[in-house]
Amino acid sequence: MQIARASIGQVVRGAQIGGAPLNESAIPSAKAIGEAYLASLMGRAETLGVSIDKSTEETLAVLFGLSDGHIQEE
Repeated sequence: MQIARASIGQVVRGAQIGGAPLNESAIPSAKAIGEAYLASLMGRAETLGVSIDKSTEETLAVLFGLSDGHIQEE
């Protein structure tokens, strides 16, 4: 599978910003990378003033393999 270098860079930066740096000696799990990247995306959206509802956030979590699609009540 071909993946653009810029796409890889975006994920690496997002993971770093979200709290799962890939340049540490302890390599984060795939789940930790996905959670960090999603947190980074959500933070960026908030910074830009983009409102993301729970349903959309859940859809993103499903796309990243972080959820089974069932929205959990808080």
